[in-house]
Amino acid sequence: MTTPSRPRRTTTTPASAKSGLTKGAATRSTAVTGTKATAPAQKTARRQQAARQAQLRNLAPLFVVVGIVLVAVIAFVVFANGSNSTSSAPPSAVGQVTKAVTSVPASIYDTVGVGGLTNPMHRLVNQPAPKDKDGKPIMLYVGGQFCPFCAAERWSLVAALSRFGTFTHLGLTQSSPQDNYPNTNTLDFYGSSYTSTYLDFQGVEAEDGARQPLQTLTTAQKSLYDTYNNPPYTASPGFPFVDIANRYLAVTGYSPQDLSGASWQDIAKALTAPQNPMTRDIIGNANYLTAAICDETAQQPGNVCQSKTIQGIEQQLHG
Repeated sequence: MTTPSRPRRTTTTPASAKSGLTKGAATRSTAVTGTKATAPAQKTARRQQAARQAQLRNLAPLFVVVGIVLVAVIAFVVFANGSNSTSSAPPSAVGQVTKAVTSVPASIYDTVGVGGLTNPMHRLVNQPAPKDKDGKPIMLYVGGQFCPFCAAERWSLVAALSRFGTFTHLGLTQSSPQDNYPNTNTLDFYGSSYTSTYLDFQGVEAEDGARQPLQTLTTAQKSLYDTYNNPPYTASPGFPFVDIANRYLAVTGYSPQDLSGASWQDIAKALTAPQNPMTRDIIGNANYLTAAICDETAQQPGNVCQSKTIQGIEQQLHG
């Protein structure tokens, strides 16, 4: 069996307070003579100063504890912001971006076609088709928030899957600033859900932005992942892993470099322009995904799967 080269990331595992007290004067002027204070007064002042110093020494351990707690809190906030789904876009932008990606007009799909992309699908033969309890074919995605190739693939996955069902609670995130194609803006499956009459999509973000464990695969998901994310089915294990009912394995159809410098809003807005290079990448890849999914849903829904564009791509996949 020939294994395609995979234009993707190929690793799946991996990351004190100062006191505000002011010392009291050791001497003071007298109102009558203007001379230094008497000996008893000096002794009293020294005792008061010693008492304050003792009090300060007793408080020192508390200052240390407070300092440690503050450092820990700051470190936790920095780590959390760097490792899980993050977005510098305003909350209103999340809804605007996801709406644009999940409601691309059919005319855009038909105009773009395959967008000049090479077929990103690897067809499997004679493999058991996983189904959920309702008999729907299972489509499994496993990726990581750090991964730039996952970032590129998510745009197409969300667009294609929105033709078969509905996402809720999609987020926005970026790939790692330390990886190839740093800070690629993308959507995020972490915390989202998907419903469909036609298939069971399971999106798992296995690692966060710092390449630390995030979501855990179920036993069934792990079995698929361990089996088909290795030779002879793939050249090497890696992210993203996209398994469409054990009939097709999808690799990222285009380079994350094509999204370089584009904001979430830039990418979403581009999806209304079929000649935009980003649109040709995202929608061309989405059409390949759509055709592969239609192969497993008995060509349903008809208004999607029976289009000339999708039927033509299916013939290519079968060839």
